[in-house]
Amino acid sequence: MIQVDPRRMSILTKLIITCLIASVPLYVVSLIVTTMGATAVKENITRSTMSHLNFYMEAMERDVEHLLEQKRLLFVDDDLQYLSNLLPVMSDIERTSSIQRIVRKLETMRESSALVDEIKIDIPMLDRVIYTNFLMERFTDEQLKFLKENIGIGKKPIFTNGERLLLGSIYPMVENRKTEPIYTIQVELSTSKIQNMLSQVSAGKGNTFIFSNDDTWSVLENNDSKVTVQALQTLVGLQGIDKTSGQHSFKYEDRKHLIFYQYSNDLQATIAYIIPEHEVYGPLTIYKQWIWGVSILSVVIILFSSLLVIRAIHKPMLNLINAFRQVQKGNLNVRITHRWKDEFEVLYMQFNLMVERLSQLIGEVYEQTIRQQKLELKQLQSQINPHFLYNSFYMVHRMAMVEDYRNVTSLTHHLSEYFKFITRSSDEEIVLESEVNHAKAYTDIQQMRFEKQLTVEFAELPERYRRLLVPRLILQPIVENAFKHGLEQKLDNWRLSISFIEQEKGLDIIVEDNGEKLSDEQLRTLVAKLADHSSNIETTGLINVHRRIKLKFGDQGGISLSRGELGGLKVTIHLLDLEG
Repeated sequence: MIQVDPRRMSILTKLIITCLIASVPLYVVSLIVTTMGATAVKENITRSTMSHLNFYMEAMERDVEHLLEQKRLLFVDDDLQYLSNLLPVMSDIERTSSIQRIVRKLETMRESSALVDEIKIDIPMLDRVIYTNFLMERFTDEQLKFLKENIGIGKKPIFTNGERLLLGSIYPMVENRKTEPIYTIQVELSTSKIQNMLSQVSAGKGNTFIFSNDDTWSVLENNDSKVTVQALQTLVGLQGIDKTSGQHSFKYEDRKHLIFYQYSNDLQATIAYIIPEHEVYGPLTIYKQWIWGVSILSVVIILFSSLLVIRAIHKPMLNLINAFRQVQKGNLNVRITHRWKDEFEVLYMQFNLMVERLSQLIGEVYEQTIRQQKLELKQLQSQINPHFLYNSFYMVHRMAMVEDYRNVTSLTHHLSEYFKFITRSSDEEIVLESEVNHAKAYTDIQQMRFEKQLTVEFAELPERYRRLLVPRLILQPIVENAFKHGLEQKLDNWRLSISFIEQEKGLDIIVEDNGEKLSDEQLRTLVAKLADHSSNIETTGLINVHRRIKLKFGDQGGISLSRGELGGLKVTIHLLDLEG
């Protein structure tokens, strides 16, 4: 018998074994079969219940439509027209006969409907109300006003006065009525009869109720049922319940109940049937038990299979990812090992070789970069603008000629400070205060040269950043660049601004001039050169400063260029407080 060492199995083999162990197909098939069966039963029960509701809702619609048709026939009834319009010319016998005929018609109308309790006709000319027991006192002004407000074109067919459900008609039917109607018909619906109809819907299981969708009236099969009251409140609060039919569920006393509801556009009302869920879906319990059993078994199998996958693939892959993250953070001393003889062992070995080689290359590049930056710094220190030197000494000469010894003293002091800083090469990093003072000495010299046409705004360096260590010569070359390429191309009215803005993690130094020769194309070219990390581009003062700052502070440091508010070039030097 051939013995297979599991440590030498490939990842593909492990995956195949894991997939075979995971009985996903069996679970899916079982789940589909049981779910389809349960769904089919639920759909049949729902269709049957909704059909039952629809039958009784249609019956109620037919009854109400029948009442509306009977009311329309009353509009053209001869006896009602005579009593409403010709009462003064009728004899007592004719009046009594007409009233009796109308009473019989009202009785027939009441008996023909399963919902009507009483029908009343208010006739102003008769000064009485005719109903099925002959005559009664007229409606009060409040009753007539209420009927006028709820009867009309576009009004709801069924309304309530707080005690009874009513149907009504006014003759003649006109909008914006200003005169008294000829007669008013009021049909009172029987709440008990409606409740009897609702009890036929529930058939002893659950409760049924009907309500208007504006929540002005409702009739409950059992007024004492708290679960029915909560079901009614739940349906009234649903969005779109006044336009749809369907099913909803809610919990009452930790028991789930189902609500089946059917909307009637003709009645602008909804009939609903509430029943405990176990009463409806009791036969589906066996389906649920099968689903739970298969689900639990599948979960156990999948968990066991997942454990194998984690041990075989996920954990080694996670170790590799964490190792790459360590390298990304700059840790080149990370090494990883694998105890299984599979593809991960080869991958780990190659990773370790890669990190070792990468560490060597980075060390070589870093040393080369440091040497290059030192050479550039020394080159920058040694670059003394001959015109600046000539002009400065010429200024000293002119001041001495006119015996302006005060300015001679000041200028020679600034020049000594300037050249002492330039020629000092012992320190590669200095405190920011010294760098700012050197730049200020340079601007003071230039301001003495161009005092009539130059305005320098040099802000105060914030106290907290005075001892911040920065590379040498990062501010004065930027200021010198502003004179050389911005201001000296203007005839007069030179403006130079050096300001400091404290940020959350560091300090921004902004150098801005009002030069006029900077075009948008030139600005885009300068920005592109700063973004170019290749070593074959020409190293200017701006690029030199940018690279040395990034070498010190990382990617968040450096300089950025834009057009300033003064119209010329705006250079922003980004410095980070690495200790803050």
